[in-house]
Amino acid sequence: QSADEIRADAAYSRLCYIIISLLKQKGPLGMIKLSLSNRGDLASEFAGLFAIMYFVEEFAEDCKERGVPLEIVQNTLRGINCIRKNKELSGYPGVTVYLDWLALYAYKELYRINHFIYQLGEKYEGKDVISVHILGGVDLSTENVLREFAYAEKLFKTCFPEYHFEGFICDSWMLNPNPISTTLSS
Repeated sequence: QSADEIRADAAYSRLCYIIISLLKQKGPLGMIKLSLSNRGDLASEFAGLFAIMYFVEEFAEDCKERGVPLEIVQNTLRGINCIRKNKELSGYPGVTVYLDWLALYAYKELYRINHFIYQLGEKYEGKDVISVHILGGVDLSTENVLREFAYAEKLFKTCFPEYHFEGFICDSWMLNPNPISTTLSS
């Protein structure tokens, strides 16, 4: 239904084009999110998703050229489906609440490897690091975390040789209930 509304309404098509243009430039999405969330209709909620989908083929092709395993590409792209969580937060199915997060897919900065989501392009104390996002229900034993990080480190050094990172960082209440970052380095 939302797809039909977006196709039929030139204003929605222009909006998708604007979002795509902003994503290509890594431009600010705040005003777009505010505009979409204030409309309160399903087509507005899904316009951001349609814009993100524009980048999926490019993301998959880039991963293939880099030698990223297909399983990682598929698991990463499954993360685009945050419609249910958006409804819990905003009352509407859609993606507006998560538009900034979804933009990271367009920027080719998010990769789900096993039980963690890794975000490239982060800085910590002036150093390039990879930010780690923890999925629910993950075994956080030292042995498992070190095994996962070792695999991720090898994959990023092999598939993203231009990205020279010095470690992983995770700022999560799951690791430390204090609001201070906990750094996990390779």
